[in-house]
Amino acid sequence: MIGDNDYIFVCETFFFPIIRQFDPDLIIISAGFDSAKGDPLGGVSVTPTGYAWMTQGLRNIQPCIAVVLEGGYSLESLEVSSESVFNVLQTHPKDNEAFNQILEDLGATEDRNTYEKLA
Repeated sequence: MIGDNDYIFVCETFFFPIIRQFDPDLIIISAGFDSAKGDPLGGVSVTPTGYAWMTQGLRNIQPCIAVVLEGGYSLESLEVSSESVFNVLQTHPKDNEAFNQILEDLGATEDRNTYEKLA
């Protein structure tokens, strides 16, 4: 099943480099959590750790971010996924220690550097 490692690979390999080329002044995230693990319609298995990681990756490109909630069909998956994104947004974009603490709190066994090596 498609999950965190797949999304991280695609973000690092394709999406983030393209976004960096645009050098945006603002990034707007349409946060539809259909791809969340446990969502009955999405058929994908992205965990709160994956969403946290993607959010932090975008913040490393441009710290000025707006997140708009717009989807997800499992209230439990929506809750934990939204919370992980919110927790990342509460930290300073360059505070890797705080970000790694979020990953640890989510139960991730890898830190930010490990995920970057997946790409």
